[in-house]
Amino acid sequence: MYKETSFDPRCFADFEYYTLLKNSFGHDQGRYIVAPVKDWAREAVKAVKKSNIQDIKRKSVIAFLNKLQKKQTEELVLLPKDRKAIGYTDWPAWHPQVEQARPFCIKISEQIDGCSTSVQLDAANNDWHVPPSILVNKQAVEIFEKIKPICRLSKEIKIIDQYFKLANNAVLHQIFDFIDKDGSSSVEKIILVTSMNTQNPASVFTSEFSSKYTQIPSFRVIVAPERFFHDRYILSDYASLKTGHGFSAGRVMGAQSDRLSFNICGKAERDETNRWLERLIQEQKQLADDQLN
Repeated sequence: MYKETSFDPRCFADFEYYTLLKNSFGHDQGRYIVAPVKDWAREAVKAVKKSNIQDIKRKSVIAFLNKLQKKQTEELVLLPKDRKAIGYTDWPAWHPQVEQARPFCIKISEQIDGCSTSVQLDAANNDWHVPPSILVNKQAVEIFEKIKPICRLSKEIKIIDQYFKLANNAVLHQIFDFIDKDGSSSVEKIILVTSMNTQNPASVFTSEFSSKYTQIPSFRVIVAPERFFHDRYILSDYASLKTGHGFSAGRVMGAQSDRLSFNICGKAERDETNRWLERLIQEQKQLADDQLN
């Protein structure tokens, strides 16, 4: 549900794009601008200074962009690991190279063919729209497709799902296979919080995962009391998903339960859930806590 966007900084010659930036990007909106933030914001400031925007508005935009450069405002511009390989001189030269290496979900520009303008985005562009929820077949490949953007944006992810098993878990295999074989993964650490108490989890982890995949992130299992967490989550600093029925694959039943409903978990709920997890650990309510690698 999270979308990587290439956003021409020259657009900031029009005040409308400043409004678009503030209102339509970030963790809760399901979109991030992809670029080296300092270089990108500096280029945007140049466009604002050359524009015909009213003085008072120009000062507001420049102040915001300067804070963005210094990371003194909400995270809106990210650069996933695989996008860092291509050096940045200016956006017109950088964008086509990065787009060729791995296409963006959305491209915004007033000057480049194949990109959308703010007017076109307002016209219900399907690539732009982030639905309030999405239905996913209860199959490992389809479930992982919705988790994949988080693996690209985040160094650490937490899977909080009381019925998510360590053993014989096809979704976990999808995650580890992606981390191992796809150069676009940024994941360095995974924390699994589950109520499923696996016997000898270190041995299971070795036989099922570390013996099969070369690039293995740090992996920790925390066994929590059943019903300690009401919903199921995948949490990270930059992207979070929530579902009521978990992230596990399952057999087809010919019922509505064959489909899982995912939606973005807002920052406020993410932060509260992280606080409960920290409380669980500190009070040692968990039944087991194993660092597996």
